[in-house]
Amino acid sequence: MRSMATQQKTGATKKSVTLKGKKPSGRPINMYMHPDNEQQIRRLAAFVNGRGERATDSQIVKTALRLAKPDDAFFEEFKNVLAVDARFKH
Repeated sequence: MRSMATQQKTGATKKSVTLKGKKPSGRPINMYMHPDNEQQIRRLAAFVNGRGERATDSQIVKTALRLAKPDDAFFEEFKNVLAVDARFKH
């Protein structure tokens, strides 16, 4: 989720990087995020960075997914997400 300006400055591209002898374990996907979701990812990355580790957006999202639990609170927040997602109207 890097901006084009960041990609140009750092030389980052959308191509995945494969380490010598290793196959990528996942596949690239696109996700649409509201600005507040992107801001939350940045806050979590800053938290990790403050602890001496450098985190990518992907690592932050993976960590959040691993911590998520299928419970009533998750379902209630899912309904809140649906209410503001312009692509899906119920």
